[in-house]
Amino acid sequence: MLMTRDETIMALKDALDLGKNAVAMKTDGGVIVLCETDFQKHQFKNGLDLRKADLNKVNFQEAMLHEASFSNSKIEQANFYKALLTKADFTNARLENADFGNACLYNADFTYACLHSTNFDASTLESAILDSTDLREASFKKANLCFANLNYTNLFKTCFHGANLFGASLLGAKNLMAAQLVHTKNLEYAIMDPGRFADAVAAGYKPSLHI
Repeated sequence: MLMTRDETIMALKDALDLGKNAVAMKTDGGVIVLCETDFQKHQFKNGLDLRKADLNKVNFQEAMLHEASFSNSKIEQANFYKALLTKADFTNARLENADFGNACLYNADFTYACLHSTNFDASTLESAILDSTDLREASFKKANLCFANLNYTNLFKTCFHGANLFGASLLGAKNLMAAQLVHTKNLEYAIMDPGRFADAVAAGYKPSLHI
């Protein structure tokens, strides 16, 4: 359940009072503006409402943001390294060059988000929804994508080296080349367009080593 906007503003003000090098929070026509603010390791209550916020370059490293909503927000170059973001909502958000390395994103929803050049290395994205996202040149090295949905995504030069795609769905994925799947950790039970798995095997993927 999401907080009310007033509850969210109070939670952010409390965090700003405790944080180091924090800048003053601004509201522009009801839109929360917190660019370049430091919330590192802050433990927010569940359901923070940051919809339609301006959060470019904000530092949420190791922060607790369970069930937070960032829908339709600008969050470019933000730092979510090792953040707890289970069931977080990033639908329609702009997240170019953001860092989600080692973050927990179980059941997070990124539908229609822009994730160009975003880092998800070693993150947990089990059962996450990434349908219809822009993942061009994003990195999922050693990420857990078990049962994740990546349907109709743009996967141009997306890196899956060492990623676990067990049971993941990649139907209708655009610009996905067989070579991108060769060095994945696991493709068992992955759902792909006809011939995609065979192309990966032909390119060098060895399923017998990953089951």
